[in-house]
Amino acid sequence: MLALAIISLLAALALPYMRFGTGPGLQRYEGRRVAALLRADRNEALRSGRTVVTLIDLSGRRVVSGSSGGTIDVSGALQLSSRPAGLNRVLFAPDGRSSGGDILLGAKGRSLAVRVSDQTAAVRIEEF
Repeated sequence: MLALAIISLLAALALPYMRFGTGPGLQRYEGRRVAALLRADRNEALRSGRTVVTLIDLSGRRVVSGSSGGTIDVSGALQLSSRPAGLNRVLFAPDGRSSGGDILLGAKGRSLAVRVSDQTAAVRIEEF
């Protein structure tokens, strides 16, 4: 029992300092976080009946929610870009449409796109 307690204590101290790499796991994790934020903003636009704007700060490597003010700081291990080039926000209208666009996360020859449909405001993740 004492050995289990010591191992748990060492793990609790070491985990915050471990680096988990840049593999597909990190890419998917960040993609899911961004998609969840976009979906929350879309849902808030539908619920509140007002336009919600999600900001995409490429130079600051973050995505900022227009409804909650929450921020996702994208890992420096990933390349962050958008399509169309220069996309810096996604608008979600209360009628279910959006301005659309893609947020791209790349690492070591792999890319992942968080896509927002302009017609339906649907948010989906695609790997390529």
